[in-house]
Amino acid sequence: MSLKNLKLKHTYSSENDNLLEDFYLPVLSEAVTYKRVAGYFSSSSFAFAAVGLAKMIEKGGHLQFLININLSKKDYDAINKGVQRPQEIIENLMIEDIKEFTDECVHNQTKVLGWLIANKFLDIKVGYIEDQITGNDILHQKVGIMTDSNGNIISFSGSNNESASGWTCNSEKFKVFFGWEKGNQIFIQDDIDDFDKLWLNKSKKTKVIDFPSAVKKELIRISPKSRADAIALSNLATKELLKRQYDQIIAHKKEKKQIKLRYYQNDAITNWFDKGKSGIFAMATATGKTFTALACVDRLIKEEKVGIIIVTPQNTLTQQWIKDNLKSFNLKGFEVFGTNKKVLDSLANAILDINSNEINYFIAGTTYDTFSKDKFIDVVKKSEVPLLLIADEVHSVASPERKKGLIPRYDYRLGLSATPTRYMDGEGTKIIYDFFYKSKFDAKKGDTYTFDIKRAINEVNPDTNETYLTPYEYYPFICELTSNEYIDYIDLSKKISRAYYIAKEKDDYDTYNRLLNIRKDIIKNAFNKISTSKNILMAIPKIQNSLFFLDTENQIQDLKNMINEQFPFVTYKTFTTKSFGGNKDSKYGMLKDFSKGEYDMLLSINCFTEGIDVPSVEVGIFLASSTNPKEFIQRRGRVLRRFPGKEKAIIYDIIVSPGIKKEKMNKEDLNIAKSLLIPELKRYKVFAEDSSNYTDNYKIVLRLLEKYGIDYKRDL
Repeated sequence: MSLKNLKLKHTYSSENDNLLEDFYLPVLSEAVTYKRVAGYFSSSSFAFAAVGLAKMIEKGGHLQFLININLSKKDYDAINKGVQRPQEIIENLMIEDIKEFTDECVHNQTKVLGWLIANKFLDIKVGYIEDQITGNDILHQKVGIMTDSNGNIISFSGSNNESASGWTCNSEKFKVFFGWEKGNQIFIQDDIDDFDKLWLNKSKKTKVIDFPSAVKKELIRISPKSRADAIALSNLATKELLKRQYDQIIAHKKEKKQIKLRYYQNDAITNWFDKGKSGIFAMATATGKTFTALACVDRLIKEEKVGIIIVTPQNTLTQQWIKDNLKSFNLKGFEVFGTNKKVLDSLANAILDINSNEINYFIAGTTYDTFSKDKFIDVVKKSEVPLLLIADEVHSVASPERKKGLIPRYDYRLGLSATPTRYMDGEGTKIIYDFFYKSKFDAKKGDTYTFDIKRAINEVNPDTNETYLTPYEYYPFICELTSNEYIDYIDLSKKISRAYYIAKEKDDYDTYNRLLNIRKDIIKNAFNKISTSKNILMAIPKIQNSLFFLDTENQIQDLKNMINEQFPFVTYKTFTTKSFGGNKDSKYGMLKDFSKGEYDMLLSINCFTEGIDVPSVEVGIFLASSTNPKEFIQRRGRVLRRFPGKEKAIIYDIIVSPGIKKEKMNKEDLNIAKSLLIPELKRYKVFAEDSSNYTDNYKIVLRLLEKYGIDYKRDL
């Protein structure tokens, strides 16, 4: 056999071919020399170059690898100031990366490369752009040249990298030229000339240096002791990579399903394109705003070359988008968490590839805290193609720090939220609407598309013959402040009033805000909430599948003590950020166990406001006294998600009231009592008016309205 006898094509694409089995492994089994200008260095890309080299090792073949190091601005500054030599910086970067191995497959392949270096079968050099001119000036050639024992030669060039993703996951494409075919020689010679110019350090822009000795020593240190061991390790690593690829294909086939968009999703997509690819989808939980957004992406990448940045409030939400949601549309993406050089390189490389016409799209997922950092913004600005920003939970983007990420460089914009407006933050809401509508928002026409919760509870989904969200009953329970709590509340309210005027004069709101928070804590930690919770638990027809929304850790402990004493037969788990730290597997494991009925209740703090779902919940109990619609509407959405066998949901809501007779109040105290009650009753109004038992629960609140002289229509 020889390269000439292989059934090779002129073009390979990951969309149509298995790059490993159809090209890479067959040609390496016949090659005796292999010259490669690889892409961007990382421990995995370096290691994956060892895939399929067993046959070359047996034949005593020779390899030359030229790898690229992408230096940061900080690195260039250090070089220009004479603080560090380029060789030192590159050596440190490579040693640091190689020492971070966690993947056994990568580690085994690296050992193989170490053996090749030790036995002089492999020469490596490192290239970097000598002068930082623009962000796109990095070594970007990706060329491979192979010859067999008969002198047959091929070269290939394109977007494939020597990496796990380059050969198995990403959308990759490259061309192959055959030396034995007429007309191909000129292209092969161009590739040889390009390689030699770089290898001999004759490029005007790229500086090429010898492989750092410290890195070489480290690789030789971990290398196998014999040729047989090196061959065995190479075969083992190749087998593992093929298995991973096969598993990925099987998993993808299982997960892939034909997406059938609902009529209103198609309406939303049409509206977004008609409005210049900008706007906001204000859609209730479970109405499919994520899939609607991805359908926009799917259509957009078929129409033009574009980079997509998806931003969410939390790592777990971003991972959900990239690892789960994209698969439904046969799309691929990557995550960018943090702003260290190694993390940002994945985005910088994708932008370079799309600028160079090597890929047609990329999808990067990140968080608001990352996307608003200067380093992230600097990388994004290097794009020479249109960019789409998808902002999930878009109400989260207008905080003082996060809004820095809302830069004009995003040509297309799509915000997603059940509650796009920001509570008591008109300026923040204006920032959101000005950006996502490019200052063309028409309040009369409303958002690009709206699907509110009332509609979701009442409109039947034709695919399931059920409403999109579960209808629910709502029961408010009144919780009165103790006399001491009420006195403290009145006293603090008067201090807050005085502090506000002082703050305005001095433009210093620290004392004012501190007093506000102390007063909020009185409502959050109202003593009678635990006894009111006991009354709720006694009233629940079925305690199973219940979720408590709480405000504080102390509240959780008090509630647990009450449950243990009064309801010893009830099983529960606490579900808080503190409970899990960063262990998302434990978190989702607990939710899975809860859905299977392994315990009755979850006691949670701030875990179900955005994105995390537990659709099996049938009863939501609100001890958390949030008056922010974003929070309590999102939490309600968690309870109303559909689940097999779930015909209705029940929401119990603790409404804190002053607990003192109106006759005992002076006018000032009465106004303070109203200011306490009105935000609580506004939450009641939102919950009650969408419930199936509105008439019944209104009777409970009517007494409060009459007692404190609150007008339902005017004040709420």
